[in-house]
Amino acid sequence: MCEARDAIRARKCAADDLTRACAARGNILAKAFLAALAEPVPDDLRRLVEEADRKLGH
Repeated sequence: MCEARDAIRARKCAADDLTRACAARGNILAKAFLAALAEPVPDDLRRLVEEADRKLGH
């Protein structure tokens, strides 16, 4: 009975560790994505968009 309880506890700990690791990795990716969105659009890219809009008649 103790072995089964220890095995269950070990699996629960492993699952908890995996959940924390995934959450940490997800937070890193989310922060990087938000940082990229927060950066201003480079002038060259802005000019390309404006030129494309003019050519498309927008």
